[in-house]
Amino acid sequence: MNEVQDIYGLWPSAAAMARSIDVPPVTVRQWRNRGYRIPQRYWASIREAGEALGADIPLNAFLHGSTPKHGEGS
Repeated sequence: MNEVQDIYGLWPSAAAMARSIDVPPVTVRQWRNRGYRIPQRYWASIREAGEALGADIPLNAFLHGSTPKHGEGS
């Protein structure tokens, strides 16, 4: 697992990922629409949810996503 896209691929849908980390599905879809970046405050819960699926998500996977779209803030 080398990139943020790999993290999203652990779940069959944005809704499934959202349920596993207790956020609204629109939140996960917004992350994907903003270049796949996941805010750092969610990393721990995503790593725990990944472990429940049998996946080891390294911290560096959160750092290797798409670049922000033009005009986006962080």
